[in-house]
Amino acid sequence: MKRSAHLLLTAAALLSLSACSLPKRPEETLPQAEAETYPQPSSIIEDMLKAQEAETETEPPFPEEEDAYSFENGLEIQKVPDLITGEYIWQSVVEAGDIKYDKYGGEYRDYDVEPRYYETVDGSQKLDVRRWDNLRYSCGDYLIYEYDGTLYVARSDQLYEPLLSFANGSEIRTAGDNLMVDNFHNAFLHFYDRDFNLISQLDGVRASGEGETTQFSDGYLPVEEVQTGKFGYLDTNGTLALPFLYDAVTNFSNGYAGVLVGAELQPYTEEGGTVTLHLVQGGQWGIIDKQGEFVLEPSEKTGNTAETEEEQSLYGGAKGFGPVRNDGTVDFLNRMDGSVLFTEKIY
Repeated sequence: MKRSAHLLLTAAALLSLSACSLPKRPEETLPQAEAETYPQPSSIIEDMLKAQEAETETEPPFPEEEDAYSFENGLEIQKVPDLITGEYIWQSVVEAGDIKYDKYGGEYRDYDVEPRYYETVDGSQKLDVRRWDNLRYSCGDYLIYEYDGTLYVARSDQLYEPLLSFANGSEIRTAGDNLMVDNFHNAFLHFYDRDFNLISQLDGVRASGEGETTQFSDGYLPVEEVQTGKFGYLDTNGTLALPFLYDAVTNFSNGYAGVLVGAELQPYTEEGGTVTLHLVQGGQWGIIDKQGEFVLEPSEKTGNTAETEEEQSLYGGAKGFGPVRNDGTVDFLNRMDGSVLFTEKIY
């Protein structure tokens, strides 16, 4: 089954937090097949970015990724963002070992014997750690690190007495003034305050579509109920703000979101049959406000029609709405190529 983006707001991926960890033990990698891409007109991308800027973002503005890594004086330095401030407060440092040579004359380093430590960027604190403990984030007095796929949360002065640990594939991110841990494979969402006291826990729910993580916008997060394939929205406390009524959804922008209703949901599996997803066929798109009231009713005009087999395989539908702009206009798009089919004005 073809994997495609879950939402129209591809620009939301710019906010991803997942690039903060140091690489694990180097492994031989095989060349990957070049992924199919579809042209996105520059005007559409610009509109997406403008709408993203207009949303009520709940995640801190992390520094540019390219500023986080450096190699100097034999030290590999990886700064990590703080989940509360977005600033670089802690960094992971690896003392690079001597270059060695294999029997063919190829250069390599013995990564296993290279010491690693964590330290504050200002140099006021330093912690000796295990070589393969990858620092992901700081969060006030806490550090979040990953070892062998498991994510750990611990106070910086009690690093190996973690408060919490989460299964392989878990990610942590901000949710307003709170924190959220989500896991696509195991389909759970946990919400915590900034001292990692549990606020709410949802099982059988995921916040990620195929290959893309949805984002909080206007204080709401699109989530999928795994068993039914229906979508709803959570607030930043993990409370279900809008119920699981929709067959596909978009992020909110300027107080409005696109929702698909009346579609046929066809289950299929990915990741070796361990993850159940749903393909949507047919249905009609509408626009709702934050109370779940339709401001633009679903109609034949906004039908999720697919002319080709490739369009039918698009996760999230072949057609759909883009973000609502500041002036109340919104485009109805062909999701295959990003082209604008028509534009509506909702206020």
